[in-house]
Amino acid sequence: MPTAYQDSQDERILNTLAALERRLQAIEERLQQPALSPEESEAVPVRPAVVRESLEFRIGRNWLPKLGIIVLAIGVAFLLTLPLSVLPAFVANTLGFLFTGVLLLLSRYWARTMIQFSRYMSGGAMLLLFFSTMRLHYFGENPVITDGTVTFVLLLLVTAVNLFLSLRAKSSYLAALSLAMGCAAVLTAPSPWLVLFGNLIMAAATVFVVLRYHWPFLLAFGIAAVTFTHFLWGINNPFFSGSAAFVAEPFAHFVFILLYTLVFGLTAWQNAAPGEEQNGQILAALLNTAMPFLLLFGLSLAAAQDSIGGLHLALAVVFLALAQAFWIRAAARYATFFYTMAGNLALSVAIFSTFNIPSAFLWLCLQSFLVISLAIWFRSRFIVVANFGIFISILIAYLVMAHEIDATLMVFGIVALLSARIMNWQKDRLELKADMLRNSYLVTALFVIPWALHHILPGVWVSLSWAGVALAYYGLSKILDNFKYRWMAIATLLMAVLHVMIIGTTSFEPTYRIVSFIVLGVVLLGVSLWYYKTTGKSSPEEVEG
Repeated sequence: MPTAYQDSQDERILNTLAALERRLQAIEERLQQPALSPEESEAVPVRPAVVRESLEFRIGRNWLPKLGIIVLAIGVAFLLTLPLSVLPAFVANTLGFLFTGVLLLLSRYWARTMIQFSRYMSGGAMLLLFFSTMRLHYFGENPVITDGTVTFVLLLLVTAVNLFLSLRAKSSYLAALSLAMGCAAVLTAPSPWLVLFGNLIMAAATVFVVLRYHWPFLLAFGIAAVTFTHFLWGINNPFFSGSAAFVAEPFAHFVFILLYTLVFGLTAWQNAAPGEEQNGQILAALLNTAMPFLLLFGLSLAAAQDSIGGLHLALAVVFLALAQAFWIRAAARYATFFYTMAGNLALSVAIFSTFNIPSAFLWLCLQSFLVISLAIWFRSRFIVVANFGIFISILIAYLVMAHEIDATLMVFGIVALLSARIMNWQKDRLELKADMLRNSYLVTALFVIPWALHHILPGVWVSLSWAGVALAYYGLSKILDNFKYRWMAIATLLMAVLHVMIIGTTSFEPTYRIVSFIVLGVVLLGVSLWYYKTTGKSSPEEVEG
């Protein structure tokens, strides 16, 4: 029986509903909307609540089948690699094909009711078909096919069939699996030239699929697969040879690395369009710069040290040409940045391998002008920021590695001054809104130039040379109408005063000591007089730069 408490609760709910109905009627009257009759209210369809798929069901329906088919395929693949001597030869050689047939039947059975699950079965069947074909020559004591060339051809045919089925199903995942199997088949080729041309064919197949179906992430996968395949061959293909060693012949294999880079880069260029870059395109640009550079650098350093300079110069030309192509076609910021920096990195390796220290540092320092010019052309502040980091790194490396500091350090200071000037001149094109980076170059020059003069000139001329640098800064301030050079001049003069006070009074001969103090004093008084004369006049326009 209902209690008094339940009656009060029911009455409270009814009162609340009545109040809500009165509020709704008042709103409808104000909006001049006719109220719905009870019959019309019942006729309004009620939308069922949208039930979002929980994490549990997403894992169960999407991830567990993937993991299951991967684990099953790996398990069967391990089974096929065993000698299986306890089984009859016919059974051992056909066992893999039997598993493949079972998975294909299951895939066909679920093709209409569970499409995604059916594709998982197809992927497992494709993988087992590849391993089963490979077992006809490898992994067994008495191979069915003794000729490795025949096995290589059969594996390529299996790859072609798998790729056809993948494209028919319009599945990028199955296509990626087919390309991976094709790269594995290439490693079984009986001659180096077949490996190289086979790998180039896999790159061309990747290009065809990407251009036909517009799968940008597949291009990134193809870059990784083809490059890694070349790397495995370059270390003597340890999975088939049993030992790792760097391969030196044929030397033309380095050219194939350039061809992969160019083919993949032009494919991404073909798909590039003005506007925001997609994640797949950015990833492809990153992989097509980092992986070929690391591959060429590692293999050439190990097996072709005499040719490092020429190889990396050629790679730099390829990278910079692709950067130019991407900028002209789509103004692609990320792709242009990656190819530009990779090109300059390859050029730095070419310089280091061609010139001795400290001459290499001189060319590396001058390379900064090339990077700044490219940054202006590509309107890329990212390149400017990265170049400053590289410039400072090269400067520190020079100070650490150079046996004796020479005029090269002076060049670093001049390059820093000119870089700051160029950046100020083209700050609108570079979209540089802050002064911090330009100021960093100026501060670098402020300390580097006096330090270089300290090592280049005899000690008695150091203070006077610093005073001359300060006067040059005042001249630049006047010509460029820029107050920052006046601050650099004041700082340099103070350094000259400290130097003459500390070193001049203890180490200089009397004649040089007198000359240094008199000349520096005259310069200080002259500068001070200039400030007195300009105080009452309108101060020069202070322009940032």
